[in-house]
Amino acid sequence: MVGPQKKVYFFFLSGAKKGKIESAPATGLIRIGRQHDSTIQLDPYEDIPASGDHAQVVCEGDDRFLLEDRGSSWGTFKNDVPVVGRVPLSTGDVITCGQDSQGRQGPKIKFYLEKDVLRCPACEGPVYKRHFKCPACAKKYCLRCIDFQTKTCKPCAPRVVTARKGTGDPGFELVEDDEEVDAKRPARVVVSGKDRGKTGEVMSVDPVAGKVIVEGVNVAKRHQKPTRSMQQGGIIDKAMPIDVSNVSLIDSSGRSTRVGYRVGADGTKSRIARTNGGEL
Repeated sequence: MVGPQKKVYFFFLSGAKKGKIESAPATGLIRIGRQHDSTIQLDPYEDIPASGDHAQVVCEGDDRFLLEDRGSSWGTFKNDVPVVGRVPLSTGDVITCGQDSQGRQGPKIKFYLEKDVLRCPACEGPVYKRHFKCPACAKKYCLRCIDFQTKTCKPCAPRVVTARKGTGDPGFELVEDDEEVDAKRPARVVVSGKDRGKTGEVMSVDPVAGKVIVEGVNVAKRHQKPTRSMQQGGIIDKAMPIDVSNVSLIDSSGRSTRVGYRVGADGTKSRIARTNGGEL
């Protein structure tokens, strides 16, 4: 019995097909160019300075692949190095199809071997570095297979909706604090970028977008319409989201710190500052 044919994958980093993924059988020659009969066809009008028959990937078996220029007008590059003769090609290598005298570059394509591609359990498409881990089944999915209503993967979404149906469960936990509850104080952070050096408490976090809102940081003027809670409208100051990479937690002395963890004798896990060991 003959097994499924192996494939290699080409991820377009730039050009007319930017963001798209194409595959080709991992046998013989894989031609790349603007001609209509190319295995990996580039756009004949937009993908300039790539040539009609620009380059080819030679499959030699046993996951051994070579990249070769086909006499193109502006050359072929592997990881920004000109290709001369046949050069080895492996997962993660970036193929640039031409660079003219004016500095214009042809499409950039990242090459993947099939064995190095993580498959999405839902759509069988490739899963790259930026992915989604479903909290219901703990599997990794591509970003196309997220159900934003339930905040789970699409295969788990119907089951989650059914489990919540009729229970009044909105999909998140509602907590009422009382006097006996020891609420955790908001994290204090120091900010870099245009508000470098400012500190404040984190008011909200958006883990999907990778954004945080910090009190008193990145404040913008906004026109507020009258509402029931705010009878009189006007211009207000509103803290806008900033990228999470621009903030860092601070320790008890006010210094920026990395985060560590400590497990107590009773098994409880607490978050500590790397600078002084204090609890955050």
